[in-house]
Amino acid sequence: MSNQEHPTIAHRVLSWLRQGYPAGVPRNDTFALFYVLERELNEADLDELANLLIAEGAENGLHPKPVTREKIAKLITHVHNQPPEDADIERIQEKLKAEGFLTQS
Repeated sequence: MSNQEHPTIAHRVLSWLRQGYPAGVPRNDTFALFYVLERELNEADLDELANLLIAEGAENGLHPKPVTREKIAKLITHVHNQPPEDADIERIQEKLKAEGFLTQS
């Protein structure tokens, strides 16, 4: 079975990012997105998502410059030090729920 037949959660999130943010993730959504994903996905899924983003490099369409593990680490550190606004978190949670990435509460 290939990942296309049964994509992992990381592949599904990456696909959703491409479709939901074709021009790139806005700054306020970036922090909220990683804040929510870090709490909802397990470490292996987050690591796989980071590897997928890095592997796509400059062609990923999410950022104008290639994504690196260092950039991802800085983003996560920023999220831990300064959580996003509640409204941004709620907006991202609703988007992820609508796509089936989060359970409805």
